[in-house]
Amino acid sequence: MISEFDEYQKFLRYKYGYHSFGILFALLAVNHFVDYPWAQSTEEETMILASVVANYFVVRLVFGGAYYGKRENPVLASLVAFVPGLLHLSAYLTGQSVLFENGRLADNAFVFFSALFWMSIPITYVVRAVVDKIRERKEDLETKSR
Repeated sequence: MISEFDEYQKFLRYKYGYHSFGILFALLAVNHFVDYPWAQSTEEETMILASVVANYFVVRLVFGGAYYGKRENPVLASLVAFVPGLLHLSAYLTGQSVLFENGRLADNAFVFFSALFWMSIPITYVVRAVVDKIRERKEDLETKSR
């Protein structure tokens, strides 16, 4: 699986993986030592923290150009990732869903975080494409003005 990435993509994947692991370790340690219940159970706290770190990892990979392989179509893959995001978001919004219950995250909050995870992939890809277009236009204007 990793062989479909070039050396720079592999480097970024390892780099962001180490960053993500460090962030997860720090968040879990802080959560353990603070000992303030902010979700309905400790298992849910751990799952939400892990999903936040996984979301960070994926967003960094997509924006850095290391998420999609060399032979993958990023537009199609982004659209495919958008579908589960919409499904999770619609399941969250159509149900009797509340994000907070008695001052804590509700039991179904993980569905919301899962929707954010899946929808962040195509959103980050679109943002990256727009940033690349803006950079290209600036470079074109600079070369034409010389």
